[in-house]
Amino acid sequence: GIVKVSLRLLPNGQLREAVIKESSGYTILDEAALSAVRDLVPYPSFPAKVTQPELHLTVPVVFKNYVKNE
Repeated sequence: GIVKVSLRLLPNGQLREAVIKESSGYTILDEAALSAVRDLVPYPSFPAKVTQPELHLTVPVVFKNYVKNE
């Protein structure tokens, strides 16, 4: 499944907000996507030439089911 997560990042790499923009249809995947983007904090700081007070991004978090051959 694919979860689209909307992020608001501060210049120092801190996460101001993370919300589901488009659900996968599965609560467990949606929650895992939010957890993953929160666990990555802090993100890299903005380059000096970026003067915006925050960045708004939407990122797809893709979950695939892999079957292990035994």
